[in-house]
Amino acid sequence: SLKTKNIVVFASPRVHAGHVMNARVFTQHGEQQMTFEVSGYEIAYTPKNLRIMLSRNIISQREAYEAIGVSRCMFYRYLRPYDHPNHSDMPSAVWNRFVEYVNQKRYEKIN
Repeated sequence: SLKTKNIVVFASPRVHAGHVMNARVFTQHGEQQMTFEVSGYEIAYTPKNLRIMLSRNIISQREAYEAIGVSRCMFYRYLRPYDHPNHSDMPSAVWNRFVEYVNQKRYEKIN
C-alpha cells in the first residue's frame, strides 16, 4: 500500500474540500489507482483568481496594492492575462501577503 502524509494535486478550481477524487499515482513500484478526499486546499495565483478574490471580498485594487506594498503599475501587471505583453507573474511571497490580507479582512468582518 502507498502511505503518504500529503499529496499535492493540481485540480480544477471547482474542486473544494470534501470532494472525492480518483487519481493515478506513479511510484518507484509502478502505477497505482487511488481514491482520496480533498481535506484542504490553497488557491494559487492566477490573474483570474486575483480578480475573483478582489471582487468576492469587496477589496479595491488600490486597497490591495497598498496593503501588500507594491506599486499601482505592478499590481495592474499582475491583473493582466498571461498572454498580454505587459503581464507579470505575482511572486509567491506577494501572493501570500495578499491572501493573508484577505483573510484578515474576512476575520474583521465576522467579528
